[in-house]
Amino acid sequence: MGRFMAALSVAAFLTTSVAIAVAAQANGPAVIADIDAYWAGQFAAAGQPYSSPEVVAVEQSIETGCGTFVPAIVAGYCPLDGTIYYSAPAARDLSATNGDFAWVTILAHEWGHHAQSRFLLGGPPTRESELQADCLAGAYANDAAARDLIDTGQLTEAVAIAAQSGDASWLPEDAPGAHGSGPERASAFSRGYVSGIGGCDLGTG
Repeated sequence: MGRFMAALSVAAFLTTSVAIAVAAQANGPAVIADIDAYWAGQFAAAGQPYSSPEVVAVEQSIETGCGTFVPAIVAGYCPLDGTIYYSAPAARDLSATNGDFAWVTILAHEWGHHAQSRFLLGGPPTRESELQADCLAGAYANDAAARDLIDTGQLTEAVAIAAQSGDASWLPEDAPGAHGSGPERASAFSRGYVSGIGGCDLGTG
């Protein structure tokens, strides 16, 4: 449970084309394929082996390699079984209240954790690793923008939402589950968007 609580992602940073946005409402098969293809290409370019994560929609509590995942947790990555778990009810609610872009970004953030694991940058989640995952979500957005899937207005909205998604001011920086302040998260995402994966210190060379 602790691993998933630390991986909890409630921010939204990007939106996509109509085709991908519609797919997101149906548990995101096109979104999943697109983010996975992006990471497969990044690993290939770095000369590193890549394996896709499993992506599991959760309607009721289930046991995983990292403990119990419950629908109250929006999403989390378990490095022990290489799986992204997400709450199907939360996905529906976020799409309805925040737009489908919120859901795309949550998946991109969790995929960032999968990339960290594949590049042997695993270990207990930290504020730094969460901010790096935000940066990696921005790097995916950079690639999506290059393919005309997102526009400037959508990114402006995304960064504004990111700024509202940080930790409470009283939460210690080294507390379990810390993700960084709103400005830090917005900055991390923006760094990935502006600089691509090279700005995220992932070790891709």
